[in-house]
Amino acid sequence: MNIRPWILVAALGAAAAAAAAHDIGSDREAAGPQHGGIVAVSRHVHYELVTRSGSAVIYVRDHGRPVSTRGATGKLTMVSGARKVELPLVPAGGNRLVASGAMGVATATQALATVRLAGSKPVRVRFALK
Repeated sequence: MNIRPWILVAALGAAAAAAAAHDIGSDREAAGPQHGGIVAVSRHVHYELVTRSGSAVIYVRDHGRPVSTRGATGKLTMVSGARKVELPLVPAGGNRLVASGAMGVATATQALATVRLAGSKPVRVRFALK
């Protein structure tokens, strides 16, 4: 029995496992918030919602890389108790979508973003603000 083919198979298997572990690790890093917001994933695209007084920004990334929001449309719906606010999302350059207006973000607010990137079908992304 010749052992050389088995050594080659073991080496290739180890290389494939190392490559897969690197991809998983880099995707996990890409999934975390980069702007201090809340991250949700839809169709392998990461959406990060950052709320500030009077506005909300959604940053869009795909595997850690910014996704252009040029030509994108959308709507942000914020629900807190019986109060519901709907605001349009507009491109703000780079990978940002912005909703401006009186939101009144409180504890236990739920947010639903409906986003249509240029040339894509609309997606719904849910966020739970704590």
